[in-house]
Amino acid sequence: PVWNFQQSNGEPVSNPCSPSWQGLQCVCAAGACQVESIALPDYNLNGFLADSLRDFTALKSLNLSHNVELGGYFPVAPIFPSMIESIDLSKTSLAGALPSYLWTLSHLKTLRISDTNLAGQLSPNVANLTSIVELDLGRNRLDGSIPVEVCQLATLETLKLDHNVLSGTVFAQLTQLTRL
Repeated sequence: PVWNFQQSNGEPVSNPCSPSWQGLQCVCAAGACQVESIALPDYNLNGFLADSLRDFTALKSLNLSHNVELGGYFPVAPIFPSMIESIDLSKTSLAGALPSYLWTLSHLKTLRISDTNLAGQLSPNVANLTSIVELDLGRNRLDGSIPVEVCQLATLETLKLDHNVLSGTVFAQLTQLTRL
């Protein structure tokens, strides 16, 4: 439902889990298949993130990185299913603030939105990402201070906030994150 793919004869492809679709992985049970992974890095995609991404209810991984013509703003309403584990939107032209619903994705292990045009502040609600292993928001225009709540991310192994306009101190509590 996000993109209108067509066959070479112009007919729509009705089953995204068919072998003719590239970059999609599906999970099938009881004769029904659902898209579990969308991996289309560096596919020269353009346009914006569509609200209809939320229709992929089994989606666990989304990688649209390195599509510099993919831009616009994050939709206001949640677009990712609650069970998503990995989001990579690096090196796109996304702009604006990080939406508050990102901080409700408790199953998220990887969040890479670096090298975009994101601005605004990192929310203290980042502490809700209780499964996060990699948080890469580097090379954006984030400002303000790094919330101390980052120090509560016990599963965090990689934290990249470089090349932003962040201010304040680096917390001593970060040393307590033994995996970092």
